[in-house]
Amino acid sequence: MTPAEKAEYIYDYYKWPIILTVIAVVIAVSSIVRAATKKNDALYLAAVNVSLGSRTEAILTEDFIRYEGLDEKRNQVYLYSALYLSEDPSEADHEYAYASRMKMMAAVNAERMDVFLMNREAYDLLSQGGYLAGLDEILPASLLEEAEAYLTENEVVIEDNKLDVLLDEAEERRTVTETSVNALRVSDLSLLAEAGFAGDVYFGVAVNSPRKDMAADYIRYITG
Repeated sequence: MTPAEKAEYIYDYYKWPIILTVIAVVIAVSSIVRAATKKNDALYLAAVNVSLGSRTEAILTEDFIRYEGLDEKRNQVYLYSALYLSEDPSEADHEYAYASRMKMMAAVNAERMDVFLMNREAYDLLSQGGYLAGLDEILPASLLEEAEAYLTENEVVIEDNKLDVLLDEAEERRTVTETSVNALRVSDLSLLAEAGFAGDVYFGVAVNSPRKDMAADYIRYITG
């Protein structure tokens, strides 16, 4: 057979085995490369109603990894950026606010949310919704003392019969709240002095975060 005839023969009888083999090799190589380059999420940070510039984002993510002494090629702070929460969003922002709320709830339920950077409106909503841990309950006394000047308290809803009222199972709305020291006001911290935030910005820890020790280190980092 001539070279052309051999090529035609191979194409006619071995085309699909060759194609499938090539596809399998490509998939295997891609999987190996992804596994080799995938970074461990050391911490999950959500920026809620807060806009971050590139330098501020680097301070809150890359610089913290260096502060922790972790390998930057293998570890990262996973950032949920541009989340938006509002009690009464405008018609144009309603869909965006709903999508942000669903994304945040899914991340919290999956324990892939550790700390929040938020404006006052988001802080109030997250606090009332029970998303923020009491800092006096999860931080060591020494760190609480160091961060005392920045500690902030807010209301947490303990009991609310809003659903009963909507279902006509109750006539009057009744809400029971308590106060909790569940955030730091971080607007004036030297680390974030050049961020250019509009208004006060707060920092809190997710109530069900499985990485509270890392969150405590993060508080040491931003207040240090």
